[in-house]
Amino acid sequence: MSRHLAPLILAHLDGDLAPPPEGHIAVYPGPDGVLLSARSDGTSAPVSGAGPQGPPGPGVLPPYVIDGPVTVSTGTYRLYNDTGRPWTITAVRATVVAPPTGSGISVDVNVDGASIFAAEADQPTIPDGGTTAKSTTFATAAVPDGAHLTVDVDTIGTTTPGAKLSVQVTVTA
Repeated sequence: MSRHLAPLILAHLDGDLAPPPEGHIAVYPGPDGVLLSARSDGTSAPVSGAGPQGPPGPGVLPPYVIDGPVTVSTGTYRLYNDTGRPWTITAVRATVVAPPTGSGISVDVNVDGASIFAAEADQPTIPDGGTTAKSTTFATAAVPDGAHLTVDVDTIGTTTPGAKLSVQVTVTA
């Protein structure tokens, strides 16, 4: 089992937006300097919510990934906001390939070590037998420039923990 941010592959825009290898995210600079990623349908989307021309709209940050069985853990991998402007978190989605059984998987996202959620009930919790959950309710959604995000796994399935978790955070600038 490994925990990591999904690796980014810097790509060159040559008209071919082929999907990257499994478990990787292909990124390339767009015409206005905004970092873009290739989607599976051949289109592209901003990787983060900021670029030199101002905010392009929502962007999905590189996901936090656990390959293998999910375990309760405190986030140690940091994703820094080094864009020169603040982000606002608009959504957090947790997804697994193998669902938990016996109980659900809940995840917490932290900004500089403090939870963005007011209560556990606000955290995305993948239900028993489910594969995904999304949250849009936050106590604080601000990620100042220079701040970092981490992800905690607070609960897992009690019979089967679930496997291959990814947590994606959507932000605007």
